[in-house]
Amino acid sequence: SAAQWRFLDGTNITVTGDAEIDISEDSQKMLLVKRGTLIAEVQPQPQGKPLIIETMTARVEVLGTVFTLTAQSEQTRINVAEGRVRMKRLVDGET
Repeated sequence: SAAQWRFLDGTNITVTGDAEIDISEDSQKMLLVKRGTLIAEVQPQPQGKPLIIETMTARVEVLGTVFTLTAQSEQTRINVAEGRVRMKRLVDGET
């Protein structure tokens, strides 16, 4: 199964399988991925307000790109199809 979320700027988030995420769009877009896989097509974001994705093990800042993210309790994996993201490991702060 899959579910899709579309933000007003055209950014698409598709969640597959048994994924569990929380979505917020107060002052900027934020996703908390508790587990599972999502596919994101992110439109260019406003200066200083990247889309933020947090998992149990990483924090990802996205300005505009296409990627797939898989989160598990022990690891986060990201495959970027186009564009760039900044991923920071929470355990040691490495980017």
